[in-house]
Amino acid sequence: MSAASSPATWRRIEGARPLVAWRAAQLAAAAYALAPAPQAWREAWGMPSRAGGVTCTHPTPQDLLRPWQCVAGGTAGAAWLSLPASFDTELAQLLWGCDGIAGPIALGVLTACRADFAARLRAALCLEAGGERVPSSCAWSGQVVAAMGTGVFLLLDAPAMDHLLRGAAPELAGEMRPATALPALTPLTTAVGGTRLPLRARLADCELDLASLQDLRIGDIVPVPHRLDTPLRVCDAQGQAVLAGYLARRGQRKALELATPGVCAAPSSGKVAS
Repeated sequence: MSAASSPATWRRIEGARPLVAWRAAQLAAAAYALAPAPQAWREAWGMPSRAGGVTCTHPTPQDLLRPWQCVAGGTAGAAWLSLPASFDTELAQLLWGCDGIAGPIALGVLTACRADFAARLRAALCLEAGGERVPSSCAWSGQVVAAMGTGVFLLLDAPAMDHLLRGAAPELAGEMRPATALPALTPLTTAVGGTRLPLRARLADCELDLASLQDLRIGDIVPVPHRLDTPLRVCDAQGQAVLAGYLARRGQRKALELATPGVCAAPSSGKVAS
């Protein structure tokens, strides 16, 4: 079937939505900003602290199937909280050391404790309460799920995540800062033109037996197994490789012609030509 024959193939631009994903540094910054809220809530209600902190990730399809309750809404973004079925029982165990919830007073304390938890999360997000919005089920929507341990999860939509980053880490928010202009590179001849720089050009190994070495005289010619098309490894006075190049001449002076990058081989233990 051709694209023109299918009315569902093309959609109007008004129905398009942006694809949003967050970098690892942004997810880590969000987790760092959210971590103090549950810890302060536990301390305020006399509960022991919990190790592990907060972890922020992109939600999986299974995450979106959790029972989410809207705890924040508005133009700045929305957030949803998912609590495990055993949350009240575990809360009672932490508060009073028992599993049962008996009487209206205990139930009222648990309700206030849960409400305070949601309020502290809203304060960390700098969002307002309100609305019964439903999380998006679309991929690449920019939503982030924050795991807070013991089955407690917080879901943020893209505006809420961006709003959180602008307050906690503005340099990692959605809008990138303009790039800083870098100074122009200095030509090599300008950088070292007025500096004496002793260099050593290392040739390939040359092997001589002891008898040949004893017979050497001044003026003798010793063939060196170094091909003319093979660059020399040029080192500084400390033996550190500087470049690979070829011996050349520029006017009345010796020169080094730089070889193509990447052809510099391992250091040779052969003779040194100065």
